[in-house]
Amino acid sequence: MTTLASARTFAFVPGHRPDRFARAMAAGADVVVIDLEDAVARADKVAARENVRAWLQDGHEVVVRVNPIGSPWYGEDVDAVAARARAPMLPKAEDPGALAALPGETPVIPLIESATGIARAAQVCAVASVVRPAFGSVDLATQLGANHRSRNALLHARSALVLAAASAGCAPPIDGVITAIDEPAALADDLRHAGELGFTGKSRSPTTTSPRPAKRSSGRERSSRPPVTDLSRCWTARWSIARWSCVPRRSWPCPGMANIRHRDTARSALRALRATLV
Repeated sequence: MTTLASARTFAFVPGHRPDRFARAMAAGADVVVIDLEDAVARADKVAARENVRAWLQDGHEVVVRVNPIGSPWYGEDVDAVAARARAPMLPKAEDPGALAALPGETPVIPLIESATGIARAAQVCAVASVVRPAFGSVDLATQLGANHRSRNALLHARSALVLAAASAGCAPPIDGVITAIDEPAALADDLRHAGELGFTGKSRSPTTTSPRPAKRSSGRERSSRPPVTDLSRCWTARWSIARWSCVPRRSWPCPGMANIRHRDTARSALRALRATLV
C-alpha cells in the first residue's frame, strides 16, 4: 500500500454518502479521504460519523477529515477515527498542542487555512505526528478579504507553508483549490505555479452536497521529488475531472461545472490537459 507521505492522489468522498465509499475506493486513487466537515451538512454530521465508523470497522483503510477543533463534533469524530483511520485530516489547524494531543501515535494531516495557522505553520509542521500540511487557500483568502485566485495575494502564505514543511522535515504541502477545472490551460498553469513554489499536491474544496475531488501528494523525501512536469501528470487535475464527471448535475458545486456535462466530455478535457503538460 502507498504510504501517506508518498501517495500521489487523494480522492475525497462525503461521509453522509456511504453508497459512494466503495466507488471512491475503486477509483484508483492512492488514498481515499472521507469527509465529515465541509461536505456534510450539520444535520447529517452524526450519521456521517457512524457511516465512517462502520466502514473503518469493516477493515477499510482511509483518511478521514474530521470537524475542526472547538466544533461540537470534534471530540467524537476523533474518538471514532483516530485508532482506526490511516490518519485524520484536521481542518483549521492552528494549535500545535492540539495536534500533539491526538491519541497514540496517530499520523495527521493539518489543513492550514487561517492567518493564525500560517503564522504558526513552523510549529504545526514540527509536531512529530504531522505527515504533511495542506493549504486552505479559499478560507484564508476569505479571512484576508482577498481573491483566492490571486497569486500575489497568497504568495507569502504559500511560501511560508512550503518553508515550514521543509524546515520540519515533512513531505511538501498540498496546495489549495482551483475552480477552473474546465479550463485545461488555466489548470495546467496553476499546477506549474504551485510546483515552482514547492508544492507537490493540489486539492479541490467540497460542498455540502458533493465530495471533494482528489488531492495529490508526493513522498516525504524532498530530494526524490520528481520534476514538476512529471508531477503534474499525476496531480489532482485528472481526479478533479474524472470524479466530478460521475457526480449528479444537481450536485455540481459551481456554475463552471455545467461545462462538463458527462463522462466523455470530462475525458476529452483530461486528454487536453495532459497534452498541455507533456
